[in-house]
Amino acid sequence: MSKSFNLFGKVATFGLTVAMMTSCSSSGGTTASPAPSGSSSTPAGPAPTINIGFKGVYADGDRTNNPVLAELQKKTNTVIKVQEMPDDSYVQKITLQFNSGTAPDIVHASTDTTTIGMINNFGANGLLKKMSDLLPKMPNVQKFYDKEMQSKFVNADGSLYILPTPRDVGYGAVFIRQDWLDNLGLKTPKTFDEYKEVLKQFATKDPDKNGKDGDTYGAVFDKQSGLEPALAPFGVPYADWMKTADNKLVWSQITPEYKKAIGFARELVAAKIVDPEFVTYQPNNGKTQLIRNSKVGVYQGVSSGAAADLAIIQEKTPNAKVVVLEVPPAPGIAKSVSAYGNIIKKNNDGLPVGFSSIWAVNSKVSADVLDGIARIFDFTSSSDKLMTVGVEGKDYTKSGNEYKLTKDLKGLRQDGAWDVYTIGNMEGQREFWKDLWPAETATNMANTGLSTQPRVIYFSTPTTDAQLTQITAKATEIFTQIVSGKVELEAGWAEWEKQFKLLKGDVMSQEINERYAKNAK
Repeated sequence: MSKSFNLFGKVATFGLTVAMMTSCSSSGGTTASPAPSGSSSTPAGPAPTINIGFKGVYADGDRTNNPVLAELQKKTNTVIKVQEMPDDSYVQKITLQFNSGTAPDIVHASTDTTTIGMINNFGANGLLKKMSDLLPKMPNVQKFYDKEMQSKFVNADGSLYILPTPRDVGYGAVFIRQDWLDNLGLKTPKTFDEYKEVLKQFATKDPDKNGKDGDTYGAVFDKQSGLEPALAPFGVPYADWMKTADNKLVWSQITPEYKKAIGFARELVAAKIVDPEFVTYQPNNGKTQLIRNSKVGVYQGVSSGAAADLAIIQEKTPNAKVVVLEVPPAPGIAKSVSAYGNIIKKNNDGLPVGFSSIWAVNSKVSADVLDGIARIFDFTSSSDKLMTVGVEGKDYTKSGNEYKLTKDLKGLRQDGAWDVYTIGNMEGQREFWKDLWPAETATNMANTGLSTQPRVIYFSTPTTDAQLTQITAKATEIFTQIVSGKVELEAGWAEWEKQFKLLKGDVMSQEINERYAKNAK
């Protein structure tokens, strides 16, 4: 049956509040509000202008102008200018900027292996400051970014270019509409066959009870990522290193299990259980719109994002319920993998703490800009709650050590708090879960933290730094052709194996395993 609802009534856009493409780093300053009295880390006087480049366009708030940004500038005596780069063009844009000398002063990026490798490659080529230059200026950062954690991010050249943001707010998972299961009289799938049947009924029956069969989808994909509903049963992460039975590391996208998962994804698209138009989705559109328009039953996401999506769904469907799904493994697979999490330590309660973004600093910044950057990182890593729950008197009130929020999550984001910037140390978010979400949502978030599998490694090697971006781009290109039906599975997979070798995937794997064995000694 034809599914004719409109996904693209509003196309995601991005813009710059100020021009940033003409200067690689800031050197001049303007006078900002004086620093708080008695603060030695925020000196009064000329405030350096600091350009920050973000990966991704933030859809639920304005990063360029909000109360939190204004307060952050005041507390750190800086002037902050923001640039956003859409996910699907980030690699090209940030690479062009570094190659042309127009990169921002601070670079924000995601935590996937490909992006970490790319950032480290910039560092190895002299384009980034070593974090050893900044850490002495940042005592609050040093409290969490100790030697043990630093060792997880050291580049192949022995230098540290990355600063992670610890954020205890749940992890990636596959989610399912529990209310759809209930509406169709279905139980949570426990076998692979049951999982396939649930997806089929979500796409062909009337799970949303709007009186129409077949105007919904069982699952949703994304051309850049988001294939987890098909990958999970076969025990493979989207694009990451996996440990084999003999304690070796293998790139997930070259395994036989991945081939089977791609074949399964192709079947779902061919049957229109997944939208065949997934190849046309744009950042913050397509997949997101399907979820928020209550048109899909199974999808991958991070827990905080799923909570935001659910709040929008419940505006029209108050009884909607979303839960974490432990996707059943396919025959012959020991354990499914719904997500790999960036878990880097345990908190005082023994619960996992991961990181949600990484940061790096342009090597060309002037001394005053570097000092300003250090103040930003160190302040956002302090006990101050600005980045988490906003501005006192506007977003919350405080009595002693007790905080009372006066804004919901939407309001906090509009003011620039919670996850608009994800900078510094944001472990303290967990204490506010109960104030922002219903108990079942908080449970979902906790479940993702307990069920996600920690990534095996975060380090890199020279070939990884130089080749991984190209390898994953080629994988996306070929897999999209296979899944969308443009290329047959066997022919497409043979071409992928050929390209993996041509792009030095075998050399990358050898280097990774040599370093992994060395680190284990």
